[in-house]
Amino acid sequence: STSARRSIVLSARPVQLRPAPLNLHQLLERVALLSSEGAEAQGVTIGRRYDPSLPPILGDEDRLVQVFHNLVRNALEAMKHGGRLTLTTRISLNPLFAKMDVGAGQRSMVEVQVTDEGAGIPEAVRGKVFDPFFTTKERGLGLGLALCHKIVEEHKGALRIDSAEGRGTTVTCFLPIAR
Repeated sequence: STSARRSIVLSARPVQLRPAPLNLHQLLERVALLSSEGAEAQGVTIGRRYDPSLPPILGDEDRLVQVFHNLVRNALEAMKHGGRLTLTTRISLNPLFAKMDVGAGQRSMVEVQVTDEGAGIPEAVRGKVFDPFFTTKERGLGLGLALCHKIVEEHKGALRIDSAEGRGTTVTCFLPIAR
């Protein structure tokens, strides 16, 4: 019901983060392990393209596991007929996001990409994917990407989605380096 949905939004206070230096690869491996059984059952292989020189990031481990678990789950749901899901990390060279002011001055960012070979996001709905309660699924509240977006923003990061219908989707998450 609408009133139940409204109360969820109204009670969504800022998340209290407990930031600490994190090894992003360990975190992603945790998420990959959580998702591996479901991926295998669907005929999806999880590939990794990790930058071995990646420095630690500053983040709340539980919240970021929540973000990446959600992104991986979305990618798996987009690949009903199997395929390859790729997790990529690198130091950001993106001119828009490579250095961001995180309140304590400029900080270099890292990128985490979750890439699927699914159906892609139809252009008509691409602009709405971060809206609370927007969903294309039969079941679900539509809080997934909205919540991911909120958590990443509270980390002083950014989320970007690139999608091509019939060719798949890449969600890029920009997060500050712990320095």
